[in-house]
Amino acid sequence: MAERNGHNKPVTVETPREFLQAKAHWNKKDFDSAIYAQGYEVFKEMALHCACRNSANGAPLSDCKNCGGTGWIFIEKTSTRAVIQAINRQSKFVQKWTEMDSGTISVSLRNDDKVAFMDRITIMDQVSTFSQTVYLKRKTGSLWFARLFYTPKSIKKVYLFNGSNEPLVKIAPDKCYFQDNYFYLNMELSIESPSVSLRYEHHPQYHVIDITREQIANRGGLENNCDPNSPVDDQLAQFPVHAIARKADRTLDPADINGDSVYDNT
Repeated sequence: MAERNGHNKPVTVETPREFLQAKAHWNKKDFDSAIYAQGYEVFKEMALHCACRNSANGAPLSDCKNCGGTGWIFIEKTSTRAVIQAINRQSKFVQKWTEMDSGTISVSLRNDDKVAFMDRITIMDQVSTFSQTVYLKRKTGSLWFARLFYTPKSIKKVYLFNGSNEPLVKIAPDKCYFQDNYFYLNMELSIESPSVSLRYEHHPQYHVIDITREQIANRGGLENNCDPNSPVDDQLAQFPVHAIARKADRTLDPADINGDSVYDNT
């Protein structure tokens, strides 16, 4: 039987094989531009161990006005941009969500924005709502105060605990106010250890708990162009860093100090 369309004929000429090594070429400026275009406006602060820590067990002093008893101080607040994403471990690692994943986010920053463990990131483009119980301390006369986890943008609800056998007392807005991350209540109280339940809005704030990609560098033709025929650049191009961060209220213990002021070490 005759061969159909000549598909079974022997091949006499082949395309010459390319002996050049294939390379992937990247442009660092494209990465930085993408982070700037798609990222959120954030404040980034460096974290430092407070020197008040006990040399024996590393515990911070509860009355330290530098760290507020948390053991950490935050310096050099800078404004930058970061790509923020939720963590979906189920699709990538085939692991079930656990309580340890609660309040965690994925953060990508430009290489110039170095981060380390416990650095603080505040997302200025977003607003979160937080509920907190605080224990009031007397400042002067009928003025009481308490330190909050976050700096409020607005206080939505305030209820005073009036004993286990009594209903909560709703506090009028003109009786309370906030300054930075301190709550103030101006009322005559007969309760020995007053406490209030608060609900307020604030900018989301996180602490870096893990750096999954601290340094990635590539060599060759990265800064100026991606032409595979361009001369090889001996300098290493630094790519964005990637970290995992967790909400501040799930990372640090609340500050507990006698005074209503903490030194600003920035």
